Amino acid sequence: MSKLLCSIRGSKRRPPRKTSARDEKPEGEDAQRAQQQTDFQDDAKDLERGTPLWKITSNKKVYQRIFRLDADHQTIHYNDIGSYRYAVCQSRPRIIDVGQIREVRCGYKTDVFHLCDDDKKFVAKFPEDRCFAFVMGRGKTVNLVAPSVDTRKKWVNVVEHVIGKQQNENREARLERFLKKQFILADTSGDGFLNLEECMKLLSHLNLQFTHEKAKGFFLSAGAKFHHSEDGASVLVLDADGFHQFYRLLSERPDLKKIFQEHTAEKSAGAVWSLSNLQTFLQNTQKEAERSVDACEYIIKTFEPLEENQARNELSLQGFRNYLLNQKQFLFNSHHRQVYHDMTHPLKDYFIASSHNTYLMANQLTGSSSVEAYVLCLLQGCRCVELDCWDGPEGEPIITHGRTLTSNIYFRDVVTVIKEYGFRTSPYPVILSIENHCSVEQQDVMANHLNNILKEMLYCESPKDSDKLLPSPDSLKGRVILKAKKIKPLGKTESLPSEGDDDLAKSAVDGTDIDAPPVTKKDKQLQLKISQILSNGTYLHAVKFRGYDHSKTSGKFFEMSSLSETKSLSLIQESRSGLISHTRRQLVRIYPDGLRTDSSNYDPIPMLHAGCQIVALNYQDRRAETQVYKAMFRDNGGCGYLLKPEYLRSEDMDPDEYNNRIIPIKLRITVISAQQLPKPDGIDGHDITDPYVTLQIYGCARDCKKEKTKYIRNNGFNPSWEETFTFTIHDQEMAVMRFEVKDFETSSVNEVIAHYTIPVTSMKEGYRHVELFDKQDAPLDPATLFVKVEKEPIVPQQLETI
Repeated sequence: MSKLLCSIRGSKRRPPRKTSARDEKPEGEDAQRAQQQTDFQDDAKDLERGTPLWKITSNKKVYQRIFRLDADHQTIHYNDIGSYRYAVCQSRPRIIDVGQIREVRCGYKTDVFHLCDDDKKFVAKFPEDRCFAFVMGRGKTVNLVAPSVDTRKKWVNVVEHVIGKQQNENREARLERFLKKQFILADTSGDGFLNLEECMKLLSHLNLQFTHEKAKGFFLSAGAKFHHSEDGASVLVLDADGFHQFYRLLSERPDLKKIFQEHTAEKSAGAVWSLSNLQTFLQNTQKEAERSVDACEYIIKTFEPLEENQARNELSLQGFRNYLLNQKQFLFNSHHRQVYHDMTHPLKDYFIASSHNTYLMANQLTGSSSVEAYVLCLLQGCRCVELDCWDGPEGEPIITHGRTLTSNIYFRDVVTVIKEYGFRTSPYPVILSIENHCSVEQQDVMANHLNNILKEMLYCESPKDSDKLLPSPDSLKGRVILKAKKIKPLGKTESLPSEGDDDLAKSAVDGTDIDAPPVTKKDKQLQLKISQILSNGTYLHAVKFRGYDHSKTSGKFFEMSSLSETKSLSLIQESRSGLISHTRRQLVRIYPDGLRTDSSNYDPIPMLHAGCQIVALNYQDRRAETQVYKAMFRDNGGCGYLLKPEYLRSEDMDPDEYNNRIIPIKLRITVISAQQLPKPDGIDGHDITDPYVTLQIYGCARDCKKEKTKYIRNNGFNPSWEETFTFTIHDQEMAVMRFEVKDFETSSVNEVIAHYTIPVTSMKEGYRHVELFDKQDAPLDPATLFVKVEKEPIVPQQLETI
């Protein structure tokens, strides 16, 4: 807390102590770290004084501004250079929250700089080595030019240091930063103290309604003391330490105290758990695999704050709270944050995280195309991205949604992004699904860009006659695979390049089937529309789906067909087992219907349940279907590949028979409480949230179910429900649980406060906190939901009563 106190009040810097010859000098890595810290502090001081930077807008306009880093390194302010120089406050400083910066990118590597780098005057005035950008969470960029290379280096180094430190913070450090921010917001007088009225406003901001008397009780219990203001008045206030105590009193957890006391025979206030108590709790309630005496001793040593308890191997209530609030004890199984599936099967045996119209940031008709859309997808573990390619100006292919008002980006810039970001989240292969509408000349340019930029990353192997299966993700680490139309000899049993895979289906091409006549003049003309160079680099052949019989007799393992959501649902309704059988041999890609102009998505689970590997969704969408899909792919380390259930892979297993003999589970969830829920957007400043929780299973039809709790009036800070719900899950590997916290309203739509979605197989049993996200899918730290999860197999006799 001393750090928080000093940073809030401010402290005078002592002059550095002079060292003597006897002082030991750090060596090696220690010396390097010490020098880096010194350089950081010196650079940060310079930025705190402010530096001029040019800000480049999306319409290529240039404005000079003064940018200044706050002393706490959490905020960047910028002003018009005139108002800064002459202290004329024409407008309030604009603010950049450093915590919202995802990365700092140097050079001409954003959409805005890509628009400018063809302008010779711009390049001459603003060379690339002085340009950089702050890339925000949703892909928005702040594009800047420094007056010198050295100034850019300072900004880049300092901001990268700060965001790197924040990304590695533990929960305690994040909470301290949160408390500091709350203190500053509440201290409207700016004197470094909080009076009772400021605390009352803080309670409303924290989503909690108290009477004046009750708030005063907490205020006095937190150690309020008299402070003499500048006008001589004496007022009761809390300093930073008092505020911390005030917050601690508000945050007491009776739910955890109740659980703690239930697992010990001693009910006194100072009760502690022995090693035996902890081991029993881990085994019987939490169902933890690690529950040995050594594991229990490690937990006590790590989470128990009192040294005397550590010495006696005892765990206090505070230690228990610290343990349950550790990220590894949250609902998502920490083992599933690592790759644990067998990655040596052929590609056809995996579900592959896939994006549709990847280049779009918004809707399908007027949305902007952006390289940031590719960056965001790849960083989320997406492994199959779409490139909709058209002829561009001056011989350069572009990517855009053809015949719409969407903007365009250069093909070469997208390939560069794929090289730089393709394997930061996952080492496993990236598939480029190319919708090709370019002339042969510009297809040649595409091929040259792919070869020159990706180089050895591009997988250019041709399937051999001896091959019978696609390579595995493990054997293709760090490789980029092309899926596109391909030139190949045409015979009676050969497949032609497909017609357009996309919803636009622009290149209507008639192919041959088994009984087709010899090659026609039209077939030869078709070959002239495809670049030989691009075709040579294509491994996955895009072909038209011509039915299960044709696929079984004439299809090749390296061929891949694309189906619309409507067509795929029709095939599933006709014969799900037929589609499963087809996907056991070949890759199938599903894409949204063209009528989804708002970039909404379909429910992906029916297609996955039928074995379809590449179920492509609009990643820019943030509705439930998209969140369910992304949640599924957070499993297996978020690597973008999930090994399909055995019955979807094995030729020897009948899917219908498997479904009939599967043993379901009873999933029982008790929604206990929530902590520090924020107010939804647009809520009145004095209004307090009335939260309730919905629980919904997405999965195969017989597993889908939705439940909800009662609402709690005027308490978003620590509401308590204690309600239990039961779900019957037949196919766990296809089941996803979605939690949604809403604000109850009688006269308007119930606004979403927070959500969290998780595969049922990744849910840990026992008492678990649930991390929460807002409507923009941004983390809502420190807000959490607290639940108890129990899983129990259902024996055949019990099924009759369900």
